[in-house]
Amino acid sequence: MAEWRVLLQGNNFDLQELEKILQDHEPRIIQENGRFYLKSKDWEQLEEAEQVRDRAKPIIGLLDNAAYVHFRDTDPITIGHIVRVDVDGYRQNFVFAEGHLTFHARVRATATVTGPNVQPVESNQEHSIIRILRVST
Repeated sequence: MAEWRVLLQGNNFDLQELEKILQDHEPRIIQENGRFYLKSKDWEQLEEAEQVRDRAKPIIGLLDNAAYVHFRDTDPITIGHIVRVDVDGYRQNFVFAEGHLTFHARVRATATVTGPNVQPVESNQEHSIIRILRVST
């Protein structure tokens, strides 16, 4: 029966530590040729690499969050590719392309309050940032 593995990408020191932490658990992380793989007995009956990836994603998300809480300065843990290792040792690699786009935008608006004579009314209120800085120091 073939074995499925998910190549993990992330900080090698963190992955080494996670390998030790999970060594007697399911799923677990193994290291081979300097690379770290997530493997699970639950994947043995799966036929398609996409099924493995879909099942691995939430697990890796949890690992990533746990690593962040534990290590604080870690790189994100992500899927590199899926590997199927046949009983004779033959390896098949499956690569899935995914993209993430992060866009940040900031919009600022300024309003002018006018009085009955259509003249701007000056405000003596302290800016919220100044209030926060004053309160926190």
